[in-house]
Amino acid sequence: MSVLSHCMLIGAAFCVLSDLSSEKIPNILCASLLGTSAVMRALAPPAALLLENAPLPSVGGSFLSGSLSWLCGAAVPLLLFPAFRFRLIGAGDIKLLMALGSFLTPSRSLNLLFLSFLAGAVLSVFRLFLLHFRAGRTPPSAPGLALRSVHFSVPVFAAAVLMTGGDLLCAS
Repeated sequence: MSVLSHCMLIGAAFCVLSDLSSEKIPNILCASLLGTSAVMRALAPPAALLLENAPLPSVGGSFLSGSLSWLCGAAVPLLLFPAFRFRLIGAGDIKLLMALGSFLTPSRSLNLLFLSFLAGAVLSVFRLFLLHFRAGRTPPSAPGLALRSVHFSVPVFAAAVLMTGGDLLCAS
């Protein structure tokens, strides 16, 4: 697994723990992730030239291409701004997706976004089934009552683990 993957997963884990404990994702965590990925992505091409079988992926061979890929990967979650305006997703979740997307290329950042929503849907359906079978009845239908304890940072973390899962399986 690459250094970028390790940093991404560790940062995502801290954000999830913070979200679950205080229901907030601190700006300092997201800013730290953005800064770490900016440095690592910008320096990845030179590091790849110095190290044989370098763990850092080369994104095109120059500082400029690494920086542009970082910027575009971080910008993909801005597509969720309308959902934020309608209060469908929180600002902390968008910040977390931006921070994690900065570790990825734009296409993989979009994959992270889609996997996050897929994992959120699976988690929500699983939670509804648990509520139904535990209570023996249909879950309450009051607005927001059944979904309050589903933090979107958890599916985002699950998606990040799935995105790096290939690296885990291919490690020798």
